[in-house]
Amino acid sequence: MSDQSISGKKIIRQEAAVENAVNGNGSNSAPVVLLPSLLDKYEPVIQSILSDFDQSAARHIPQVVVNSLRRIFDAGLVFLAEDGAVHCESQAAQLNSAISSEAVLAEVLNANIDIAATAAPFMLEVHLEGKQAENPKCVVVPLTESSDVAMFIYSFSEANTFLEDVLGMIIREIYQQTECFRQFVPAYLVKCAIYDRIKQQYHHVSDKMYLERYAHFNHALKRIEMHFEPIVRISKYAHSINIKSWEALARDKDTQRAPVNLFHAAEIWGVRFQTELDLYCLRAALEAYMPQTRRSHEVQPLAVNVYPDTILREVYRKELKSLMEDKLLSDDEKLVLEISEKTLIPENAPNEHNDEFAEFRQVMVSLSQAFGIQFAIDDFGVGYASMSRMNRLRPSYIKIDRDILHFEHDLGKDVIRYLMSLKHKHIVTGLKIVMEGVDNESKISLYELVHELNVGYAQGHVFGAASPIVDPRLTPEKKQEIVERINNRNL
Repeated sequence: MSDQSISGKKIIRQEAAVENAVNGNGSNSAPVVLLPSLLDKYEPVIQSILSDFDQSAARHIPQVVVNSLRRIFDAGLVFLAEDGAVHCESQAAQLNSAISSEAVLAEVLNANIDIAATAAPFMLEVHLEGKQAENPKCVVVPLTESSDVAMFIYSFSEANTFLEDVLGMIIREIYQQTECFRQFVPAYLVKCAIYDRIKQQYHHVSDKMYLERYAHFNHALKRIEMHFEPIVRISKYAHSINIKSWEALARDKDTQRAPVNLFHAAEIWGVRFQTELDLYCLRAALEAYMPQTRRSHEVQPLAVNVYPDTILREVYRKELKSLMEDKLLSDDEKLVLEISEKTLIPENAPNEHNDEFAEFRQVMVSLSQAFGIQFAIDDFGVGYASMSRMNRLRPSYIKIDRDILHFEHDLGKDVIRYLMSLKHKHIVTGLKIVMEGVDNESKISLYELVHELNVGYAQGHVFGAASPIVDPRLTPEKKQEIVERINNRNL
């Protein structure tokens, strides 16, 4: 079995074990005590800084941070400096009054250390002539990689155990999330960003961090609503231009923008987060879409994005069954699941006798038979796309990634020409190919897409922006606008 497959299954088991232990859902009656993580000790540090942060929204953010750090480290002096100048400081009452931030900074700079080029925190002894500190050591935490901005912690208690690079990660993330300490951000958002950074760096976190991040992720899901972008049949003739299907797109209810931070978190934290996102979006999409299309007596296919790992989970199949029972899903091939080519398909014990895609393909066939689902490969032309993968997965649709429209002009056309030729191969008969992301910034025009490249289906702002309202028909005016762009070489 491959390392990737073993790792994925181990993560799923660990997620279940952690949740059962914390919630008391284990199969045994004996209490479960989780062994501590090396990162557990940093949770109080994060909480301490952010508790002050929350209570001090109207105060000077750098001052809040230096005050918190001095208290946490029982330090004599903590200050923030940029380009050789002290910006703010916090000093203990018992520190020698002759010791100043400026003097400590000068000694650090005299050591000829390029702070801007030093990514990780470092420590050095700072001896000030005629000025005694209980502990002359100073920790320097660089906050950027392009300028001399750093946090200095001088004469701290030797008893503390926080002097590891995680400390620098925490302080740097607070600095970045607050736009260089200039903008107040809710504490829970800063904490989530810190957890994300730790998970990215170390590939694991403490159990408490994991469960708290999962709770915030689920809370953020409730702020998502689904919008729908039309997929249009394009042609030289106005009467042949019409909406053939729709893609469901997640949008934040407040900003009306794609919740990129949520997608980013799902990719950082893995299968469980991705599955929760997919389950929520699938049901939300069908609940918003089906009532609108039923009123028009014309239910067009709806495409919904899904992570490859999610498809393999039994909970996803159960949700599809539940949606069918709720009359939100039927077996008439009206649901298309889009699998991104930017995400690696899970391997399933590949060896000389076992196709790594066999199990995944088997699940696809099973879902098609049980629920009438069709499949699309999304973002084709980037990521892990290949003829071999397409041949083995045999999707009903391929969606060409929008980035190709912004390649160097001739290169982009060559890529599209090659991808369009795939539908004529016997291995992909009946394949529909959709060009994504057609807008006013595209380097390849609609004229070229239709007249030169024979693209038959497309989506993007040229045809209509994503909206919570589903109108199954294009107006005559919109059709005329599209056909004029298709037939005019200069538009």
